Amino acid sequence: MRVPIFVTVALLAAAAGLGWHDRQQLAAIRATHADLVQMAAARGIRPIRQSMTKETAPRVRPDSDAEARRVMAEFLVRAREMGPQGDKLWADNGTRKRVEEMMGLMDTLRGKQFVIVIDELLKAGDVEDRLRGKLLDHVMHKLSQDNPQLALSLFTDRPGLLALYVGNSSDADHFVSVAVPAWVKLDPDAATAWFKRTKHLLNEGLFKIAAGRMTHELKSSDPLRALEFAQAEAPDYLKEGIEYVFADNGEAPENRDACLAALRQWSAGIPDGTERNEMMAKALRCIAFGTSSGNETNFKSVSRWIDDARLSPAELGFLCGEDVLYHFKRTETGQWIEWLEARIPPDIARKHTQCLFSEWTERDPLAAGQWLTHASDTAAKRTATRAYAETVFPHDRDAAIQWALTLPEGGDRDATLKTLYEAWPKDSDTNQAAADEFARRHGIGK
Repeated sequence: MRVPIFVTVALLAAAAGLGWHDRQQLAAIRATHADLVQMAAARGIRPIRQSMTKETAPRVRPDSDAEARRVMAEFLVRAREMGPQGDKLWADNGTRKRVEEMMGLMDTLRGKQFVIVIDELLKAGDVEDRLRGKLLDHVMHKLSQDNPQLALSLFTDRPGLLALYVGNSSDADHFVSVAVPAWVKLDPDAATAWFKRTKHLLNEGLFKIAAGRMTHELKSSDPLRALEFAQAEAPDYLKEGIEYVFADNGEAPENRDACLAALRQWSAGIPDGTERNEMMAKALRCIAFGTSSGNETNFKSVSRWIDDARLSPAELGFLCGEDVLYHFKRTETGQWIEWLEARIPPDIARKHTQCLFSEWTERDPLAAGQWLTHASDTAAKRTATRAYAETVFPHDRDAAIQWALTLPEGGDRDATLKTLYEAWPKDSDTNQAAADEFARRHGIGK
């Protein structure tokens, strides 16, 4: 097809115009550059001249396997020069620095290059086991960051590695605690398959760490799957530490709700009995309070979640067992006492109040006394008053008696006064006479 002559002429004219415009711009740039060079020279600044035509040498990608073997060879030379170090491996500053420099050789490697390093290290029987163990620890941690699946597969598939790692007291437990959840997060199916296939190779300590970290990470996305996995693959771990499945649950109700729903569904298939009851109690307390100390809990958020969760009487009984007291913040003791009184059977509430208030009084009698002063007249207050009087009696006899006498006449007051009389020192004639007078005044039979 022929292009008309007038089109060709028009295109050439346009190109010429663009070319002229470009040449004008280039001329302006050169003029500006010349002015800048002149100004720099006046200030004593010399320009750096670079060749615009110099060809850049093409980059050659190094052989990654060869690089790994080179680094390993350098490490082995240094290790053999050091010779046996024994207890000096970390005790001597100079030796420690040399070892750290040797480990630093590995910091340029990545991924499957570490496989070569590990295999070469396992063959280097003339290098001290302790030094090899330290390097293995360093390499395995770096590999677990890049490829936890490969790191854990090597850990169990290389018998020499597992024996050297564990046998030389290297930090195998820390490695497993980091690598396992990293793999579960990336591919839970592959990670759980690895555990099922290799759990018999792990010693008791590593087994518990691997099972625990795997279960805990599974819980983050699927609490029911976590419980079912632990029940099938690590039932003893689950019995001993089911609370750690839910550990660090946080205070967000949505997290608690998901865990509670999973616990209910899972426990429906567990036969009734002491073992099930103990696991339910531990799990419910952990879902409600976490595993942190009482100083970390918050009455408002925790009590609201418990009420909103609509726990059955049995579940509430599991939750509010004796061990629940350790989860209460001391400054919130009064609030928890009132909450317990309204929700659990009176005999259990009375027992909890007695224990809680005795400890609160022992640690902070002023705060406990202030709460008593302002509390409404309820069964919980009467129980707390008895606990307060009995606890302060050895330190402040008059205050204890005064609080005991605030109780209504009858059972609670009589029982408290009798307890105080029995605790009265009778190691001298004076003390005995005072105790007898106290008993006579309050009608306490001897």
